[in-house]
Amino acid sequence: MMSESVENALVAFLEKNDKKGLFINWFGGEPLLGFDRILSICEKLNDKEIKFKSSIVTNGSLLTAEKIKQLDALHLTYIQITLDGLAKDHDKRRYFKNGKPSFDIIISNISKVLSKTSIPVTIQVTVDHSNKTAFDDLLLFFQNTFPDCLKKKRLQIGCNHVRNRTDFEKKSLCYTHKDILVEKIKNLQQGNRDARTPFLPGLSMPCMYRCISNLAIDPKGNIYRCLEHLGNPSCKIGNLLEGKISLTRMAEMTFGDDPFEDKECIQCNVFPICGGGCPLDRIKKRKGEACNCCSWYKVGLADLLPYIYENQYNKH
Repeated sequence: MMSESVENALVAFLEKNDKKGLFINWFGGEPLLGFDRILSICEKLNDKEIKFKSSIVTNGSLLTAEKIKQLDALHLTYIQITLDGLAKDHDKRRYFKNGKPSFDIIISNISKVLSKTSIPVTIQVTVDHSNKTAFDDLLLFFQNTFPDCLKKKRLQIGCNHVRNRTDFEKKSLCYTHKDILVEKIKNLQQGNRDARTPFLPGLSMPCMYRCISNLAIDPKGNIYRCLEHLGNPSCKIGNLLEGKISLTRMAEMTFGDDPFEDKECIQCNVFPICGGGCPLDRIKKRKGEACNCCSWYKVGLADLLPYIYENQYNKH
């Protein structure tokens, strides 16, 4: 957990760097384990009249009625809650330390948020090959349980396909570029219009790793440029307690491994909508590590475009 000294240093840092307003994303692990600290930080920012908004990414199991009563202090623009399907799938993958299931508790907490606040809720469904129907199952469940909230878009459902970026133990369950392409074409052929339905992509925008105003801060006050670096002090660019940020490291991360210096990228037709892929993957590529930093659009966009046209334009 974050100490009082780190909390004070964080508030002072935010106050000093409050130029155009702040946006804070509370995440973990499970951020609601540290809710008292979150609340304390927000109350200090409010006392100093520092304008900010925030969001929180949580598994929802600790979103109790008592915490919900105190959410106003956080100025939340949305709450994102992760589910892995209905109880039969979710409780096999996301259970408490004592082995007890979490699905029913999370649904009860979602109901409380929707009834007692006006905060938008996004359900992010994590899908791999072991729970392929999770999104469809949950979409039907929420259509039957909270139809008005879905209709008003107070409640929205997204889909996140697990992909192999770190060569981990269960990588065989991950979706490949081809798997994603096949599923998206199938979804378009069926005429669906939901979170899995592909749309014409726009220009790629820089991720937080490339943006100097976006920082990730851990409980020890270490400052990072990417969420994937958290917990790895060798990747930090500074520390709040030390009051230092390395401009050299920040510049290296902002401008290093530039895709505009990669001949393969600048000759690629999907470069404008891909942007060269994840900067961390580009680093692995430069080091010769087995890593594909290309977007699935590179192999699939040409096949997908006729179906997107038919689904989105030809029907009108």
